[in-house]
Amino acid sequence: MAPRGPALVAVVLLLAVPLSGCTGITTASTNGYGEGAWTLHMIQADALHNAGLTGKGVNVAIIDTGIDLSHDEFRGVQIQWADLVNGRTKAYDDNGHGSHVAGIVAAQGTWKTIFNGYRLKGVAPDVSLIVIKAIDASGHGDESRVAQGVTTAVSAGANVIILSLGGDTRPIFGTYTENAVRQAISQGVFVVAAAGNVDKDSGETSCTVTSPANVPGVIAVGAVARNETIAPFSCHGTGTSGGGGTLPGGVRNPQPGTPSQDPDKKPEVVAPGVDITSAWKDGGYAIAQGTSQAAPMLGGILADVLQKRPDLKNRDSATVEMVKTALTTSSKKIGALSGQAGPSHDDFYGYGLVQGDALLRALS
Repeated sequence: MAPRGPALVAVVLLLAVPLSGCTGITTASTNGYGEGAWTLHMIQADALHNAGLTGKGVNVAIIDTGIDLSHDEFRGVQIQWADLVNGRTKAYDDNGHGSHVAGIVAAQGTWKTIFNGYRLKGVAPDVSLIVIKAIDASGHGDESRVAQGVTTAVSAGANVIILSLGGDTRPIFGTYTENAVRQAISQGVFVVAAAGNVDKDSGETSCTVTSPANVPGVIAVGAVARNETIAPFSCHGTGTSGGGGTLPGGVRNPQPGTPSQDPDKKPEVVAPGVDITSAWKDGGYAIAQGTSQAAPMLGGILADVLQKRPDLKNRDSATVEMVKTALTTSSKKIGALSGQAGPSHDDFYGYGLVQGDALLRALS
């Protein structure tokens, strides 16, 4: 399929406006369209695909701005849909962020990049998606809707939930969301959340992992570039988990975090999150960067692994912790972790770069 020039240009113009409430997009660019294949190789998704593991039989929930179901990249993908914003019964995306996240997971590879012909295939192209619109067209999300989205996803049979949301100022999710994700984890659902991005518009120069990514059982994902260096916008850990966030009514939660223990130190892992090409609304494509792009990389890897290990689906929180423990030892030690072994952790790189094939072997 030929690249859709007018749609892509429209996407880039939209991305020039910061999206409050979605941590994933900090910039977008028309400088080269990027190959979809490098990300798959970097996280060993290609090795899983070669072994026939593509997420088949696994339900991945994406709580975001929706999905452009008419997009060629989602042709044939099985989708359950719920709209908590406008109550519409037919899937749509009036922002684009949700389609970008969904494409990273489940794109069918219908479009070839203009430079080298690589197809933009998703990390787990045969998953069944549960898409819940809880973020509106402007990128804002109400905490009660996000929490309801988590509960709805669990009821719909989600094995993995992806939350590419949150952060210090856009907005901070608190008690409702944290309780919902804790309940999901207690039922053995893997909850993957973006670690968060530096908000340059507010003058931030650094940021810390906040709710819901800082909940101990959640897997927080930071972002790295293609050369395996940490992205300058990726939020870092502080040695504590939980606490902070906001209570209903916008009141700051005074409860302090607790010291983090393995395998729950934040962030847990990093994944590609710089110059990521994926689907967008109105049939378009976009290049974007942020921890929102890194989170679905891990979500897709977990789906591939669960296809091979269905016995790990929706058991209990102990199973979630067991898989997280496998992540601590199987992830590639890069950056500040180079040369270290075992469950070594860094506040920026987490336990390392997620490696799908190594994770599967660690669980075996």
